[in-house]
Amino acid sequence: MGEPHGQSIDAAKRVVILGGGPAGVAAAYWLSAPEQNGKYTVSLYTQGWRLGGKCASGRNFDPDMGSRIEEHGLHVLMGCYQNAFATLRNCYAAWRELKPDPNNYFQVWTDAFLPLSDITLMAQDGPGYPPAWSPWRMPDPPPRPGYPGDGPLAPGSPADVAIAPVVGGYLLSMAASIKAQTPADAPYATSLKNALDKLDDAIKAGGLADTSNLALKALQVAQGDVGSFLEGPASPTLAESGGQFLRRLAILAGLGLAISAGWVKDILLQGPKG
Repeated sequence: MGEPHGQSIDAAKRVVILGGGPAGVAAAYWLSAPEQNGKYTVSLYTQGWRLGGKCASGRNFDPDMGSRIEEHGLHVLMGCYQNAFATLRNCYAAWRELKPDPNNYFQVWTDAFLPLSDITLMAQDGPGYPPAWSPWRMPDPPPRPGYPGDGPLAPGSPADVAIAPVVGGYLLSMAASIKAQTPADAPYATSLKNALDKLDDAIKAGGLADTSNLALKALQVAQGDVGSFLEGPASPTLAESGGQFLRRLAILAGLGLAISAGWVKDILLQGPKG
């Protein structure tokens, strides 16, 4: 894959990529990009005839099978989200420039991808015993400006520095939501609300050591209480008794407490190095 530009094949570094999954294909794409000026010659080897690795999919045209799309299962981009969309956007732009096709339904990357804020998980906490599976729909996350794959920010740039108060704002918003939903008689209510109040104080104080240390200790106490509740036995009438809500709220609170404790310890308490 990839033709050298600007120098001979002998002068270029030869690169062999094993595996045609998203990582391998993306590496081949960027190493053979015109901006590399022929620095590399790239060969990609993959098993079988189809690129895509574990993300490969195809359509079964058997009407008895519903002509369905068949794939390997759930794919989660996580930390590769920005890079994946930057690559896809670049591919679409290059394709339109090199081989325009006005009859193709997908002219730009936004024709192929639509934003969706809905997050639904399945949890085994429904009616009956053992608990049945039931849908768990998360609150819609707040939208962020820009598009997936927008250029990376240079460390220390004004835009990069501006991220800090935004993240603090997200934590305050998350804390306010959890506090508002936590019933006063929840087993973990007292320590959770105290921790979130202390977190509020620490963020608004801008990282003062005394305030941040108090917040970190309170967050750790709340983590212990929430963890003890989640480790306890599930009730035979979990869904009917309201226990389902308390456990789901505790799961979200546990995640939020872990994020918040990390933020206080690694950002607020580290000053400019955070």
